[in-house]
Amino acid sequence: MARRLFDLAAALIGLTLFLVPGLIVSMLIKAMSRGPIFYFQRRVGLHGRPFRLCKFRTMRADANGAAVTTERDPRITPIVHFMRRWKFDETPQFWNMLGAR
Repeated sequence: MARRLFDLAAALIGLTLFLVPGLIVSMLIKAMSRGPIFYFQRRVGLHGRPFRLCKFRTMRADANGAAVTTERDPRITPIVHFMRRWKFDETPQFWNMLGAR
């Protein structure tokens, strides 16, 4: 129970801290490329339970190609270098912490 309360508090603090920068990044993603702001993927979590991963989209929506991304990959959007360097594309995952049980 204490662990869950800690997770909820951490997620709420994280979402609060990244709200304004997240809105700015969302607008930049939308302005610089077509497609959705977020990238969703099904993953398997603790004890084999599936969950829906949520990240800021860092590639063009119509991107096809290799599974590995290089620094100068033409599929990535212009804001990606900042987002990936500081792991900012991962911040929407605080939502996952709120939904975890």
